Order: sequence, then structure tokens, then C-alpha cells
Amino acid sequence: MIVTANDARELIRSAYGEDFKFAIRSKSVTLGVRPVYDTAPSLAWIRVSPGADSAVKIGELLRGGQIDWSWEPA
Repeated sequence: MIVTANDARELIRSAYGEDFKFAIRSKSVTLGVRPVYDTAPSLAWIRVSPGADSAVKIGELLRGGQIDWSWEPA
């Protein structure tokens, strides 16, 4: 899923809660890992290109370590 930076922030906050501290970087994928007992998906995100106005790619971290970049929120 590719969204604006503002939409990405809202999606990540809604998935992890207001207290979750995170950054959206352009050079590395950030993983929001969940505890084993949590059934909600663990997400991954990265900016598509450098710069604050860049779109953000969000995906789901799968069990094997791959990222499904076609993830959509439920």
C-alpha cells in the first residue's frame, strides 16, 4: 500500500496506539513488531523517496520475514 506521509502516520497510530513512538525513514525499512500473543499484524514502512513530502509504502511483516507490500487495513 502506498499512501501520503500524513495518512501513513494515522494508519500506524491506529494500528499501534497513540503511545507508540515511530519515525518514517527513507533509507531503511522500519518494523513495528508485536508480541507473539498479539493477533494484529506487524507492520513495516519506508518512504518511497527522500524528502518529507514523499509517499510512504506500508506492508505487513510475515512470519518468514518477508514483507507483503500489498497489505490493506481491515
